[in-house]
Amino acid sequence: MDKQKGFSIIELLVAVTIILIIAVIAITAFRQARQSAYESAAVSNLRSLASAEFIYAARNNQQFGSMADMSSANYMDSRFSSSGNTFDGFQYTENYAVQGLPAGTSTATPNGFGFHALHQNPLADMDYEVAMDGVVRYGSSGGPTGQAEGTPLGNSPPSARSSNQL
Repeated sequence: MDKQKGFSIIELLVAVTIILIIAVIAITAFRQARQSAYESAAVSNLRSLASAEFIYAARNNQQFGSMADMSSANYMDSRFSSSGNTFDGFQYTENYAVQGLPAGTSTATPNGFGFHALHQNPLADMDYEVAMDGVVRYGSSGGPTGQAEGTPLGNSPPSARSSNQL
């Protein structure tokens, strides 16, 4: 009676193939989760910037300040000490002329207001902005500066999101 010692080549190939398929699925899920986490952080950062701006204006005769003004007065994290800083895949800018506001709302930005989080990855699907009304809006990534971002966050789920990866 011959007893087989070890595995056949077919059995090894099947095991390796299964492991590779599981690895591809896990890596894809991890990338999507990381992208969602970065987008959530961007929205949170924009809300914090808007809150800091409103508090700064309330304490300074309703005059909005720049990111540098608010950072030096300790109203926000030093990461926001100037416009154009990039972290977690988003570039944060100020004095952004938010366009997607309701009809009749002024789109002119006072000094230091109108914050934008522009995703730096060309495959990203969302950019975010916040205006004087304090509402965070989102829209398709890659549009020109000043392009209407559109829907206020929370009013409509971003169902048109693609499955692009970081």
